Amino acid sequence: MGLLDAELDAPLDDDEVRIARWKALAVNLLPRGLAWARALGSNLTDLLGAAICEFARVEEMADIFYAEMDPSQAVMLLPEWERAFSLPDECGAPATTQGRQASVVARLTGGGTNTADALAVAVAAFDSDTELTSITHPTQFEVGTDGGGAGQPVGADEWANVITLTITTSNPALDEAGLECVLNGIKRGHGHYLFEHVFVP
Repeated sequence: MGLLDAELDAPLDDDEVRIARWKALAVNLLPRGLAWARALGSNLTDLLGAAICEFARVEEMADIFYAEMDPSQAVMLLPEWERAFSLPDECGAPATTQGRQASVVARLTGGGTNTADALAVAVAAFDSDTELTSITHPTQFEVGTDGGGAGQPVGADEWANVITLTITTSNPALDEAGLECVLNGIKRGHGHYLFEHVFVP
């Protein structure tokens, strides 16, 4: 196996290896003969190496754009993904790129749902130091407890769709109103959230 063949088998782990592989491909396309010096370091291979850099850059950009098709990895096309899903919305935008990516993914896969996973993803996307720790329904009304007594209303149908979300954070500057806005944006239309915020230093 020659040096050029060895370069063809090298992994694409950096720009130099990528360019070397393209140069090896170009050299292997040269005609046979003494006039076409194929040795590494010759004037001809160096000239080909300089000219072939653009092919390597095009391949690199193709790999990047392939990854950009996944909104959880998008950076260059992240504004386009956000525009497609009307983000940022009235709740504002997360401060980090990872948070913006997670917001797009949440809108793409979990919009309009209030599953535990969808809510947890939305909380983590909003602030990395914050998590959804529990989801509970209001305690069932019992006469004689919690101030309940005869003649007082026992409840109404809408309380069947009320959910209490307990949110724990170590971020003292958490925008609680902004987070509540985000979570209210993905709940079912007939649902209602009660929020309990817990700060853990």
